[in-house]
Amino acid sequence: MQVVWFGGGLGNQMFQYGLYCFLKKNNKEVKADCTQYSTTPMHNGFELERLFDLDIAHANLDVILKFTGGTRLNPKKVIWKLFRKSKVYFEEKVPFSFDPDVLKGNNRYLKGYWQNTNYLEPCAEELRDAFTFPAFSSDNNKRLAHEIAKVESVSVHFRRGDFLRSSNLGLFGGICSDQYYLRAIHTIENTIVEPVFYVFCDDPQWAKDSFTDARFTVIDWNTGSSSYRDMQLMSLCKHNIIANSTFSWWAAWLNRNPNRIVVAPERMVNRDLDFSGIFPNDWIKL
Repeated sequence: MQVVWFGGGLGNQMFQYGLYCFLKKNNKEVKADCTQYSTTPMHNGFELERLFDLDIAHANLDVILKFTGGTRLNPKKVIWKLFRKSKVYFEEKVPFSFDPDVLKGNNRYLKGYWQNTNYLEPCAEELRDAFTFPAFSSDNNKRLAHEIAKVESVSVHFRRGDFLRSSNLGLFGGICSDQYYLRAIHTIENTIVEPVFYVFCDDPQWAKDSFTDARFTVIDWNTGSSSYRDMQLMSLCKHNIIANSTFSWWAAWLNRNPNRIVVAPERMVNRDLDFSGIFPNDWIKL
């Protein structure tokens, strides 16, 4: 049995589910460890089963404790670290990379984010079908979905919120600068006739204050547990300008327009890493 750890917000969960499917595709028995969400408040909790009709097998607590050595205060934790950890506990070594060693062996616990398209492509259509959002219920979203289908709609995503915390600025800050968005918008305008821009942001008041031009429509009503509706709407736009955020990354990846243009930043975090594996080849990196 392989147990996949789930943690983080919706975008991270979708990547982890991608690994879950990748392992199953390779004939592994796979279960999920979602216990992180019962002990640590994060974003809107574990959302995959609430939003999508997914058949996720959950590992029971005994199995999880066996693979992880129990809690930090468990006296057997030291023995587990010395004799068992190297055999059963597999942690992602290099972020954004593909590691074929995930397929080695059985009876292992896999912890990481697995943000690389090589995990997704073998089950790409299965994932696109699995990540089918529920039908819109609000009039605002129904109206907007109808509107963006009729025009050369372009989603523009800004991630502020937690990215602006002092603890996160060093890792995420400065990547999607004003210059990045100006170049991205110019790239779209030089390629698409009469694009219409829809701005999605976790700080809608900032977005409304910043985008007063009639070309830009700020979407400000999907908040809290309905935030996923922004990802859904972005995925319905014909083209996408994404942030260094898995939230808008998935919106662009789920975009089924065969002629889509996706503009992405060159890196996701401020670290000396190879990011080529997270961006599909046809996306424009600025």
